[in-house]
Amino acid sequence: MLNPPINFIFVGGFYFAYVRFNNFLNYFMNAYTSPSTFYETIEPCSVFEPLYKLVKFFEKNGVKMYCVTGIQFSFNIKAKEAFVHNHYSDKIEVISTNSQKSKVEAIKIISKLNRCNLNEILFVDDLEENITRFKDMGVKALLPNEVDILSKDL
Repeated sequence: MLNPPINFIFVGGFYFAYVRFNNFLNYFMNAYTSPSTFYETIEPCSVFEPLYKLVKFFEKNGVKMYCVTGIQFSFNIKAKEAFVHNHYSDKIEVISTNSQKSKVEAIKIISKLNRCNLNEILFVDDLEENITRFKDMGVKALLPNEVDILSKDL
């Protein structure tokens, strides 16, 4: 069973099951003009149940949570925020870094803002290279299948 310390931070990329969209302009226009329904109607995404359980566990235990996304074009940031808030928790702060590599700097900033050590952060991401980067920094980092194993104990 997880027992997070007071200053434990949870950060997730909140990856979605993306569907390739051929029309770049329409894609981002739809995301910008219909953020509250974009990931339900235009680019349907589903909630990852083990991550949902983990988020609810952390929410119940007062853990500060962030969604750090590497999206490179911010027209869909409100759509991502709406999906995360509607389907996971409105207590998750959504931050865009504009690249996957910039997530490292975001973690350092989050650590300083919350006055915690890097080893007090749990980061979930579906990209193996991000997991390797964070583990090399001393951050606890998991792939989604590892969250599945972890969430069974919650």
